Parts: sequence; structure tokens; C-alpha cells
Amino acid sequence: MTPTPNPEATATAIAKATAARKATATARAKRRRRRTPTPAPLTGRIAFPVFNDGPGVYDVYIANIDGSNMQRLLHQASQPDFSPNGQMLAFRQWKSDERGIATINLDGSNYQRRTHYLEDSSPRWSPDGGRVAFFTRREFDRQSRLYWYGVFGLEEVPLFNQGVNVFGEMPSWLPDGRILYRATYPHIGLAVVNSDGSNIVILIDDTQATAPAASPDGKRIVYMSHKDGNWEIYAADSDGSNIVRLTNNGSNDGLPVWSPDGTRIAFVSDRSGQWAIWVMNPDGSGQQQLFALPGSIDGRVEGESPEVSRGWTEESISWTR
Repeated sequence: MTPTPNPEATATAIAKATAARKATATARAKRRRRRTPTPAPLTGRIAFPVFNDGPGVYDVYIANIDGSNMQRLLHQASQPDFSPNGQMLAFRQWKSDERGIATINLDGSNYQRRTHYLEDSSPRWSPDGGRVAFFTRREFDRQSRLYWYGVFGLEEVPLFNQGVNVFGEMPSWLPDGRILYRATYPHIGLAVVNSDGSNIVILIDDTQATAPAASPDGKRIVYMSHKDGNWEIYAADSDGSNIVRLTNNGSNDGLPVWSPDGTRIAFVSDRSGQWAIWVMNPDGSGQQQLFALPGSIDGRVEGESPEVSRGWTEESISWTR
């Protein structure tokens, strides 16, 4: 004989199954929440230039990431870049009798003038600390050309591709030793090139893009562009794909640089009414001001031509541990 269904037993079984599913879902959600990494606290030091209106020159400052312990390290200097170990600084020297690229220990010792042309600009350390890339407009045509010098041998190496100079500016390094830069001729955009000048690849076809920087793992790049009418910050994969705009406002945002651990991006902005150091996550979220600069980052060095001094868009900031 077929048993008669018991409505109360059936309802109880359904309720128990539903409760079990809810408990399982809740446990899974808790596990997912536990797995979400907490952003690492901001640490390290930032080097940045400030324009001194009085004498019409730049000075280089260093501060903790929160703006504390701010001090002027160098007078008549700009475009700072920390060495990979954070113990030295490469910079552009503006003193009239010492123009060019120079390096110095952070305690002020071991100053060395590395190049000797006033047009030499934008020094960037290689990941292994053995070379410094830069660009120069020292030739008679005033075109931007890429160079690097050996930190220990001090030799200058101009980059050539098939017997022709590699024309570009604002170089930086990828972890694999290639140079990321703004190409200026015959194509304009962001490009990569081997350190011997071979294998030039245009990554981003944007004539307004400049100041590129690669993440520590080499997977992403950030840069600034004026293509939408004002300076904003963009990011892309290291092959130039998946471009996203990270900032979006009517002010100037630029000179992006990665934190040493690759979890944040620092940049300069005047959106608050004065120039300041800001920070954001790699996807553009969490934008916040870290500290205001003690002056403007924008200026033209007194008595210099546009080929030598072009203002804040050819400046740089640097972040070390």
C-alpha cells in the first residue's frame, strides 16, 4: 500500500535543507571575505621637485610618504630618481657650471657628475642599478635622443636602431631590461626598445602620451596624456592593450610612479588648488591626497630655452622603500 505523504514532515525537511543551504552560502561568503587581502599600509619615501620662483630654479625635496620629515636635499636640481636600493638619487643638475646628470648619496656624500651637457634630462636607474637611461637634446637639431650610461664604467651609450638614433624622451625601465619611453620620431607614442637599440615596438598610438612607468612585475604600465583636453593618468597592459583612464577631472594629474610593492600609484595633481602628491590603487580607486608640496612643480628655469626647460611635464617623482 502506497504510504500517505506527511505534509508536516515534508515541510520540515524542506526547511532543514533551506537552512543548510543558507548556512553553506554564509560560510562561503565569510571565507571569501577572509580571503580578500587588506591593502598594505603606505610606507617609504617620495622624492619630488619644487620650483623656486625667486631665483627661477628647481630644488629637490624628500619626504616620508605622509609628508613628514620633509627636507630639501638639493638646490638647483630636478627630475629625481631613487636607485633600486634607495640609497642614492640620480637627478638633473641645473647649476651653471655643473649642468647634466648627476648622482648623490641621500646623506649628501659621494656627489658625482655623470654627464656634461645642459640638455641631458630625465635620468632613470635600471632595475639592477648598473645603468641610468636618459634623453638629450644636445645635438644641433634639438631632437630628443635616448642614451644610457654605465654607473661603474661611466661610458655613455647612444641608442641606435639600424644605424639611426632612437628618437625619444622620458625613458624608464621594464624589469626585463628593456626601455619604455615616449617615441618622438618617426612615430609618436609610447614604445619599448632593447637597451642596445634593437626591436622598437610602438605600444600605444597616442601622440599626447608621455612619462610612462612600468609596474615592478612588468605587467602594467601607467602614463599621462593630454588627449582628452587636460592631463590625466592612464594605465595599460605592458603590451599596450586594455587601456583604462584612471583619473578624470578638470585639473592636471600626471607624473605617475608605482609604489615599490606595486600596490599603489603616486602622482602629482593640482586638483585641490595647489600642487600635491596623491595616491591611488592601480585601478584608479581610492584616490587621496598624501601631502601638499611646498610650492609649484611647474616652472621654466631662468634664462633657459624651451629645448632645455619645458616645465612640469618633463619632471618626475620617485618612490622608494
